[in-house]
Amino acid sequence: TECLGSDTPEFSERKLKREHLKKLSDDRVRKWPDTLASKRQSKLEWKRQREEIEELRRLDADRREAELRDGMRRTVLARSESQLREQSD
Repeated sequence: TECLGSDTPEFSERKLKREHLKKLSDDRVRKWPDTLASKRQSKLEWKRQREEIEELRRLDADRREAELRDGMRRTVLARSESQLREQSD
């Protein structure tokens, strides 16, 4: 009964085979929809999508606000120009 050390070829082969089987198992489990990891991942994806939608809404609101301010600025400038013209006449 010889104990297999970490330097024997049999140990290395078993280790490689075990790592390969572990990788296959992990790949298979990754595709399952009802694991804790997949639920966590789907929740993170849902949050990311929600944040993207909120960011788009904020950008749209900022754009509308900028257009409103630009319109108000143009109105004020036109009014002040007309007042200057009236004063100079």
